[in-house]
Amino acid sequence: MNKKIILCLYALLIIIFLSFVSAECNDSDGGINYYTRGHLVGTNKWGDQIDMLESCQGGSILAEGFCESGYATGSLYDCSQEGKICSDGKCTTDDSFCEDDEPGKSIEVKGAIRFKNGGEITNAEDGCSVALDTPNLLYEWYCDGTTAKFDEVHCDELNMFCSDGACVSCTDSDGGKNYDEPGSTKDLGGTETDSCLDEATLQEYYCDSNGQRQSETVKCSDQGKICSGGKCIVNPCQDNEPQKDIAVRGTVMYNGQELKDGCSNAADTPDLLYEWYCDGSVAKNDEIHCDELGLKCINGKCLDKSQISCEDSDPHNDISLKGQITMAGEVVAEDGCYDEATLVQINCDGNDQVSYDAYYCSKDGKFCSEGVCKTCPAGTIWGGGRCGVPDHDADGIPDLGEDKCLDTSPGDAINAEGCSCEQGAEEVYIENAEKGMPVLKSCEDLKNLPWNEACSDDLASHCCNSIKDQDEFLTA
Repeated sequence: MNKKIILCLYALLIIIFLSFVSAECNDSDGGINYYTRGHLVGTNKWGDQIDMLESCQGGSILAEGFCESGYATGSLYDCSQEGKICSDGKCTTDDSFCEDDEPGKSIEVKGAIRFKNGGEITNAEDGCSVALDTPNLLYEWYCDGTTAKFDEVHCDELNMFCSDGACVSCTDSDGGKNYDEPGSTKDLGGTETDSCLDEATLQEYYCDSNGQRQSETVKCSDQGKICSGGKCIVNPCQDNEPQKDIAVRGTVMYNGQELKDGCSNAADTPDLLYEWYCDGSVAKNDEIHCDELGLKCINGKCLDKSQISCEDSDPHNDISLKGQITMAGEVVAEDGCYDEATLVQINCDGNDQVSYDAYYCSKDGKFCSEGVCKTCPAGTIWGGGRCGVPDHDADGIPDLGEDKCLDTSPGDAINAEGCSCEQGAEEVYIENAEKGMPVLKSCEDLKNLPWNEACSDDLASHCCNSIKDQDEFLTA
């Protein structure tokens, strides 16, 4: 056969096929019909699927759907051109209408209708009876033309029950097999709630694919969890040393609290060990008398004396170094401050025991902080728990707070942070011999005064052209 004829026949078949495809459009009211509410289903010319129930877009505007050349399309029509209104998806002189968001009667789906029949627009939705003697009676609303109606459906006669406006066979509040949330499962026979058979086992209720209530037992322990309150939860008690090894210092985390194995600090029971562990979901401890086992309690462990030696990182008690005592490979004590004047130094005695000495930093004009004796930065003094700028009223406490500018010298005019005008201060304190106390003056005012560097330095390294001018400035 001629190739051209074959190609022409092939193209013709494609055109015929496409014509059938494009013709897949259906309009229930037969086309452009403004007086009957239609339902348009089809594909528009851009390939989009259309499922449109004709509706009113205002008092008189109708959205009319129809098929054109096999494609689903539509237009707006103003019913008022005919002296009519738009109601219930059509042009009419009667404004009664009824719209159902769940076309037909589906008792297993909660639906709602919107209607008007000679009065106000009303909304109604499917619901269950509140009467005690008919708890499984369903009121199923639907539209009969423009009239709203409802049927009474006895769900229990269908081996179902009424719940939230629908007849259902089974409901589960936690959505099914959900081991992390407690739920209640209900069918016509009653309600069962997820529960714990013991601390390791959960009884889980759910609805199967046939709408029947079922149950299963779940081992929360297989997930490293426990059962509590009808669900599997992370155990609030976690032990990093579950074997209760008294030679290992363990830690139990209980409801966010850290509980470490430890030795008694009572003088009469120095070798008593408190061994923490988890009893299910509860933290407990055993009291172990290490001495009764021929052992000593050191840093939360019962150890043989041969395992114990005392090592001091600062054997010469250097007050500028924070020393630590190590026993059995762990730090058991370190130098610290008793108060701001007193350093407590930890030592090893000749019997591998820890001893304590006190050193008074204050006798050297120093203070204790972070386990060492410290000296205040130049230009500051110690007092009131801090290094600060000079003590103007000589009460032993710096008057103006912590010194942030460390390169100022005693006698400089500085602010509450120890900074001079040259260091960015806006105001500074200047000694006033007449008042016997410092006064606060702005750096801007000080800058505008005619300072004379050759002048006498009676007033905190600054002076005016005359002492009289400066006194007037300071007392102003």
